[in-house]
Amino acid sequence: MKNKKINYLLFIIIASILVFIILNYRNIIKIGEDKEVIPVPYDVILVNLSDNHDYIKTPFSAKYKVIVYIWPEAIYQVLPGYIHYISKYHDIGFIFYFTKGESYDIKQQLEKIKFKYNVYIDLNHDHPYKEYPFIGFIVDENNRVIDMTNPTLPSFRRILDNCVTLINVVP
Repeated sequence: MKNKKINYLLFIIIASILVFIILNYRNIIKIGEDKEVIPVPYDVILVNLSDNHDYIKTPFSAKYKVIVYIWPEAIYQVLPGYIHYISKYHDIGFIFYFTKGESYDIKQQLEKIKFKYNVYIDLNHDHPYKEYPFIGFIVDENNRVIDMTNPTLPSFRRILDNCVTLINVVP
């Protein structure tokens, strides 16, 4: 009888801790209806180096996404920083948009840095943040901004870890 009470008490404590952790993660990654919605064009040209990808194949439908707008001139400085994260965070979609430049030129640059992941060229719309050579966001399934970040910032990995925790814990 005493063991049942102890087990029940342990169950209550563990359940309370899990609820606290889930609520805390929701606050850390700022989920909310009032966040900015990032424009995500779907009528784009796909550019890649290979048909064999080891990451999420449909990043547009992922629960959490990293969306990066890049000038072609910034490829060498920006994209290599994402390679480690793309290969580690399989449940998060990574979407890289270019709005200027030819697909052939972009593909040549991708080959030079051995970037084997999909990038998208949007020839129909202007880069919504065209004053920046690149800008990255982590967004939820409704493309609401969770944070504006990139791999050079210490918070990037923490936010991705929090998103993965929510994918695995929250239905």
